[in-house]
Amino acid sequence: MINSAARIASALVVASLLLTACSGSDGEGAAPPAEHPVFSLPVDEQPYQTMRETQQSGSAAFHQTLTFTAKQGDAVLTTAGRLDFSGGRADGTHTWTIPHGLPATTKDILQGATWVEGSASARVALTPESVLHRSGEGDYWLRYDPDRLIDETDSISRFHGMESPFGGTLLEVITALHRIKGQPVTGGGRRFTAHIVPRSATESLLPGDLHRRMRAVGPAESAGTPVPLTLTTDAKGLITQVEADLSALLKGGDGGLPGVTALRVRLVLTGHGRTTPALPPGSDVVLDADKAVLPRYSAAAGDCVDFSTGTRRAALVVKVSCTGPHDARIYAQVKLKGAYTGERGAKRRAMEACGSAYRSARSAWTSDSVNPGEYWGVWPKEEHWDSPRERVATCYVLSR
Repeated sequence: MINSAARIASALVVASLLLTACSGSDGEGAAPPAEHPVFSLPVDEQPYQTMRETQQSGSAAFHQTLTFTAKQGDAVLTTAGRLDFSGGRADGTHTWTIPHGLPATTKDILQGATWVEGSASARVALTPESVLHRSGEGDYWLRYDPDRLIDETDSISRFHGMESPFGGTLLEVITALHRIKGQPVTGGGRRFTAHIVPRSATESLLPGDLHRRMRAVGPAESAGTPVPLTLTTDAKGLITQVEADLSALLKGGDGGLPGVTALRVRLVLTGHGRTTPALPPGSDVVLDADKAVLPRYSAAAGDCVDFSTGTRRAALVVKVSCTGPHDARIYAQVKLKGAYTGERGAKRRAMEACGSAYRSARSAWTSDSVNPGEYWGVWPKEEHWDSPRERVATCYVLSR
């Protein structure tokens, strides 16, 4: 029995040695480590792939600041909301913070032209089929159909992004970076430095009118100026932060933005895969912009209107019911005669026409004013003066 047991034990030892020899002690034959979906690629391909991985996460919350620095302080457009990459939906808010003392001309360029002091905030909801816009004072949404946009509404179509459901963010430029360098950061992520093509930067990040203004008025040498960008990801390769400095595009001047000396953008993404956009509930009032938004000269005397259309254009208004809250009531549309004699001359003629019309207008219309006896007027710019239908003074009273 003892000899038999010894033989069995010896056999087990030999089998164990054979298994050890076959398995190898230096790891030969073990499965190679899995390649990282982003960081295993050549460095110049990694930012592109971070965008794709971020999209494939399904969703994210975003917060972006667009900062225009002037001597009076920073004018900041803050955009924040939620993205559903897979469903092509998003919601968000736009909020302007304007420093005290910023020149009215600069303020109007940044916020967009309006008849009077406009709303500093707005809400936006996006689906693949529509853009929904609601001003800070509004009690309704305007629904725009991207396939049937009214003229001059490029700021509305811009809300739909190419890389993200919500346009106008730094996500739009990630796939077109160049001069890319990368390095590891604490936590296993990466930080990339790169450059953006100047035209792509302004076209993707700024409203259409601001982009065109910077191209037309800005210094010619800025067209080839590199725009530096920094992109940070987490260990999975998902985008967490992007920053860009567009100040070089103002080189030699203000780039068409009077008094602006610096221009920076910062985007932060959080909650990847755990975020759901909040679209307007069915109980909210939604107006079809194709019917409700119209050129100011097309509104009739007696119509009640709101100024905020989301288009950044004073030439457009929203026709609303006079029984509910409204910004203004139009009491006359007066045709202006003669050649254009400059802004001051156009204003003088328009206000004289509105003053005369005010004295003969229906009291039901003029009594809608929050300031009895006060009236306002809007007139065409020089480029629209030769159009007979646009060469009118729109006369109105403010209703709130």
